[in-house]
Amino acid sequence: MDAAKPVDAGDYLNGKRFWVGHWCVDTDAGEVCNGAIRQHLEPQVMKVLVYLAEHAGKVITKRELIRVLWGGVVVEDAALTRCISRLRQIMGDSARSPTLIETVPKVGYRLVASVRYPKRERDRPLLRNWAAAAGIAMLMLLAISGSRLVELDHRTVAVANSAYQQGLRSYAEYSYAENENAIVLFEQAIELDPSFGLAYAGLSNALSQRAIRWNSDDLAGARSAAARAVGLAPEQAESHRAMGIVMSLDGNPDIALDSYERSLQLDPALWQAAFNASIIYRKQLQFQMAKTKLLHVLEHSPDKKIAMGELGSIYLQLGDVEQAELWLDRALADAPVQLIASMNRAALDMTTGATASALKRCSDVLRVFGEDYDCLRVSAVAALIDDNLPAADQAFSRIVAQWPGDRYAMLGRAQVHLARGQTEVAHEIVAQVLQRSFDQLVEQKQPWADYWLIGAAYALAGDHVSAYQYLDKAAAAGHRFYLWDAIEPAFSRLQGEARFDDYLLAMNTGQRPHSLE
Repeated sequence: MDAAKPVDAGDYLNGKRFWVGHWCVDTDAGEVCNGAIRQHLEPQVMKVLVYLAEHAGKVITKRELIRVLWGGVVVEDAALTRCISRLRQIMGDSARSPTLIETVPKVGYRLVASVRYPKRERDRPLLRNWAAAAGIAMLMLLAISGSRLVELDHRTVAVANSAYQQGLRSYAEYSYAENENAIVLFEQAIELDPSFGLAYAGLSNALSQRAIRWNSDDLAGARSAAARAVGLAPEQAESHRAMGIVMSLDGNPDIALDSYERSLQLDPALWQAAFNASIIYRKQLQFQMAKTKLLHVLEHSPDKKIAMGELGSIYLQLGDVEQAELWLDRALADAPVQLIASMNRAALDMTTGATASALKRCSDVLRVFGEDYDCLRVSAVAALIDDNLPAADQAFSRIVAQWPGDRYAMLGRAQVHLARGQTEVAHEIVAQVLQRSFDQLVEQKQPWADYWLIGAAYALAGDHVSAYQYLDKAAAAGHRFYLWDAIEPAFSRLQGEARFDDYLLAMNTGQRPHSLE
């Protein structure tokens, strides 16, 4: 390996096309494609991908990559690291659970995905007669088109489709047990018909839901299933929506939005894609775009309540209590117990001092939907505000039991210990939260959330200077939840201070705090 000679970009970017996993790499166009997803790669990034692909499965040292691909120019390791990060971002890979490029600590990188090259014309034997040509053409057609050309009997197709439909119904129940059942059913459908693209999309969505709602940090399965869905069924809107969900969870919102838009182009009636897009726009503080997508949901969804509840949530985040109350009450008019709308209405109740009403709403949600993180969190905060320490401790304990290591719940338990005079225990917990949050910042997937938690931890510990420093960083990184910050018990020691009022004003108006000017 160390004897490799520096090469010119032209040696690598010379009209090659090959596949890395489910991605088609077109070096001539400087692009990678996965179904309808097409992404441009900078020349140096492409060179890194090609070189790793040509040595797939082998560990390539950083020293070799830099010497070979930078042509003897002295560059820092950071230049290579940026190329690797760019590849992971574009191709939906993760350093934690790599399906594309594995980092070998203190050594280099290894491409772990499968690599396939098209067979060159000169490597093919000359065909002696048309019968041989026809036979090979048929074999190639079967290989390219997948198992649906190998005629499945009607019973097998029917059983696979039945498993898929049952999986969709289980997935829509939004409970842990039913979601696990959906995963099994989608896998059964795929086993019966390996080219069932929609079943792969369903499997990806169920695995993503497991990650979102039940704190699973393994997205590799969801990522792989979404790629298979797009590759097998690029004409299906659900395939692109599945990819959008995975890209969003992987911290690639722009690629996710592209996938959602492609999904809606294929099927405008797939309102779920518009709903998913609205969530990203809201996180990006593009509230008008979020509203547009939610109005699309209202137009196409048979159940208008979910869009009404989300519109209420947007107004709640903006601090417009009147509009938030209007939309949330419309959402709850016919069905007073709903997951998202009830939780947001409970949060609104707390801002107006109606903690008893908030606790009642959360209790109803937990009774109907089971252990829901957001509702348990609202319940715990309402109990803290109400000085009901046993109820707060119970709610935070339930969060920790279901989501071990949750830093917000740890902070909540620290607040309970402080209220009980157990200062030493509380400070030990705060120190743990700070350490975990600083460690989490290394990944930088959602830095505002980590900055906010660090700020809350410092506020709870009484270090106001550090608290404001990290709250300002959270605001600069995109944090925007005015009403929640206004009632957050961890900030009780800051409330009433002029600088905290400035911070809340920044949250409410979307402007940077004065301390950042």
